[in-house]
Amino acid sequence: MTRQMMALAAATAIGLAGVAGADAMPEGFDAGFDFDDGPIRLSFGPDLERSGELIWDGIRTVDEDLLGIARLPLDYPKAFGVAALGLGALIVADVPVTQAYQDTIERGLSGFVLPDLDLPWSDPIEDLGFVYEDVYIMTGIAGAYAYGVATGNEQHQQAGILATKALAYSVITTQVVLKTIFGRNRPYDDLANAVETEGPQTIDPFDFGNSNGVKIQPTLEGTAFPSYHFTQYAAVAHTLSGVYDDAVWPYVAMGVVAASRIEGHNHWVSDMVAGTLLGIGIGEVVLRNADALRVGEFDATPSVSQNGLGFTLSRQF
Repeated sequence: MTRQMMALAAATAIGLAGVAGADAMPEGFDAGFDFDDGPIRLSFGPDLERSGELIWDGIRTVDEDLLGIARLPLDYPKAFGVAALGLGALIVADVPVTQAYQDTIERGLSGFVLPDLDLPWSDPIEDLGFVYEDVYIMTGIAGAYAYGVATGNEQHQQAGILATKALAYSVITTQVVLKTIFGRNRPYDDLANAVETEGPQTIDPFDFGNSNGVKIQPTLEGTAFPSYHFTQYAAVAHTLSGVYDDAVWPYVAMGVVAASRIEGHNHWVSDMVAGTLLGIGIGEVVLRNADALRVGEFDATPSVSQNGLGFTLSRQF
């Protein structure tokens, strides 16, 4: 088997593997995307009508997802308060903590690099501002969904749909909203020997307020907090874990992807911790709304009028 085939198999395994695991969520979150909670159709081949229904279910909960992400501090006030205090303390200690992280974890993993998949869709994905490790995640998600459609397996289709939403929300919350608000500069690659000079990198962990507008592609200036990639890794892992009965393997898979070219992340430790916590919150919202829809709490009715097409979304309480 060639290295490219092995790499493609590894990426696809992110979406297709599944083993039982332990609960990896912080206190205050409910891991509950349980396929026993509602009716599930079992089939042994493509069911395009049902596949279309699952896609529609994913679309009609987008507004609830975005509202739920915005409401995370209100819906989980204790968890948010603890996280905010912890992040504040970590920012104060970011210089020695990040220096220790660079000298130990980054240095220890500096030689680990996943092989470039070099697939037909790799260049278009990277042209959008993603790194080639993201191709592993997107290929795995697409592989899970394609396999689910081909076999009529709703669990794999839900994995593909919900993980795609989690990834998209990670982009929106970090690159579009939070990085633009906080505008934190990134640390020097070697804080232990860094000397402050003119430029976007800094030795000051309080170097916020450098926003230069929305930047989808990462830059050194004003795009450190929170880490997009750690948000993405946690959001996708948490979502897949929920779909696959609280499995541990999604966290392991995302950890492997995160470890590849780890020095390239170029973040303060608090950036990565903030991204991880945010990603778990995003994944929880996606799972919560998908689960609520499955047990009948949502109802969306398409409508046609002289003013155009639309739908009415209602929720039972």
